Amino acid sequence: MLRRIVQNGNWLGQFTDGTLFGMGLCRLEVYQLAFTIGVLLVVDILHESGISIRAWLAKQVFVIRWSIYMLVLLGFVVLLLQNYGRAAAEFLYFQF
Repeated sequence: MLRRIVQNGNWLGQFTDGTLFGMGLCRLEVYQLAFTIGVLLVVDILHESGISIRAWLAKQVFVIRWSIYMLVLLGFVVLLLQNYGRAAAEFLYFQF
């Protein structure tokens, strides 16, 4: 998939013209992927800056801290249930 994206000379335009959707990803999955990469990038930048998310959470009030924990858990459950019941042939890497 990455090879097909980079081989074409206009690889940056493939993110806006819908070419990625022809490779087995729906629009929602592309948005989820972009969001999780963004979260990963923010967490990495905070970590490199010396800011500890774990220490910040430990300083928060019980209700705030557990609300954040539950939101993260809810996010995982939503992502899992979105793909529940799909056939194995629909999995992105099944073609390889």
